[in-house]
Amino acid sequence: MKRKYYSREVFVGNLVLGGHHNLLVQSMTNTPTTNTPETTEQIKRLVAAGCDIVRVTTATLKEVESLKIIKQNLSAANINIPLVADVHYSPLVAEKAAMVADKVRINPGNYLTDKTKEHYSNSDFIAAHQQITQNITPLIQICKQHHTSLRIGVNWGSLSKRILYRYGNTATGMVASALEFIEILTAEGFEQFTLSLKASDVRIMQEANVMLVREMIKRNSYFPLHLGVTEAGAGNDGRIKSVAGIGALLQLGIGNTIRVSLTENPEAEIPVAKKLLPYYNKEGVSSEALKKLSFHPVKLQKKIVEAVGHNKPLVVSSSGEKLADLHFNAGSLYLPSGKYIADSQDLKLTSIQSNNPGFESFLIDATVRFSVDFLKNGAQAILLENPHLNTSTLTKLSFDILQGLGLRYSKTEYIACPSCGRTQFNIMEQLKRVRQKTAGFKGLKIAVMGCMVNGPGEMAEADYGFTGSGKGTITLYRANTIVKKNIPEADAVDALLKLIKSDIQS
Repeated sequence: MKRKYYSREVFVGNLVLGGHHNLLVQSMTNTPTTNTPETTEQIKRLVAAGCDIVRVTTATLKEVESLKIIKQNLSAANINIPLVADVHYSPLVAEKAAMVADKVRINPGNYLTDKTKEHYSNSDFIAAHQQITQNITPLIQICKQHHTSLRIGVNWGSLSKRILYRYGNTATGMVASALEFIEILTAEGFEQFTLSLKASDVRIMQEANVMLVREMIKRNSYFPLHLGVTEAGAGNDGRIKSVAGIGALLQLGIGNTIRVSLTENPEAEIPVAKKLLPYYNKEGVSSEALKKLSFHPVKLQKKIVEAVGHNKPLVVSSSGEKLADLHFNAGSLYLPSGKYIADSQDLKLTSIQSNNPGFESFLIDATVRFSVDFLKNGAQAILLENPHLNTSTLTKLSFDILQGLGLRYSKTEYIACPSCGRTQFNIMEQLKRVRQKTAGFKGLKIAVMGCMVNGPGEMAEADYGFTGSGKGTITLYRANTIVKKNIPEADAVDALLKLIKSDIQS
């Protein structure tokens, strides 16, 4: 019998993560933490929506005091939901927050003070490891004393300079950072922690988590994982990205807690996350299954490529309606009477049939099933069938799923964070305006980021974008190069559009 692996158990307030326990859903407040009444009310709405754990921005000592008040307010209302303090930059703030919160989220890059070096030798890595151990030990002792757990949050957009020097901005680098912290924490006798490896690129996120689970199983030190796709955006596109990344891993038995990050009100995340719960494979992780997964783009057979002029996954229709009329003719196939066109009999097709009348439920099901098939079998084509949806809707959804996985781009691609207490401008409204004015730039990647924490790193793959740089101001980027700073929020979208058009015309 093939062995199944389960993570260790970690306590978060009155809940337990990992082991054989249920998958937990979480979200994050986007209100200023110092506005304790507003933040308390938002947490109450999240609880009412079915949220299990809430993360709260805790960047300053003042916000630690606010978190204490928020916890008291919730207790007075008989609400005992675990609170996670989201700390990015300050080890001191993390130490103070660990005395208040049920869990503290830290960024590995903030426990190494030498950030000016350009080259790192082996001895530099050893010295850095020792410095991290020294810097994080006070936090570990406080967590032990107050029964506070930790979340080691490794983000693709904020890897430390020495990790980037050795591994680049890759899934391998993310895993190396996580493994280092596992080694440091366990060496100090602390095992009450979870890990999260997040990226705005769905396949990077999937690859990093699978690699980490493989490595943890080898080391017999499998800790719980929090799953999420950062900067997924809003609407159907945001849902598809999150569902593709999270859902496929859940099917493999990976993950113990999830967040569907949307650039919408936090309460909107919970119903989507709840619809992912049935896809969770509670039988544990099979290391044999993980070995067989592929993270490389598929290539179609030569005859197919010649026929359609494209080497990316195809969209298939079983309807008589011409796909060319839907403006999606490039790389699309029509299958009259359910038969493939000439020379396509060996096409690896993911065929998804459903009678579900709910569009969002069908979107989630189709996205999870194709994402899993792509990981396991290198799917080369997608065919969606649902009697409640017309061919145009099914075809568009097919292309949206491929775009969400980064396999084909049939329209403008948007990278946008869900916002949090660090965001000092109306990111939801700005994203809406950006989408309205730039929808015609097919294949262009545009980022709208809330702050400077992960913004510059996560938007490095974008062609253009902006990130919040202060109260009501933004910094405009071309790729990862700053074009202009301190642009008023009201002028941000026009400045972005002007830059894009200028580059196109030049």
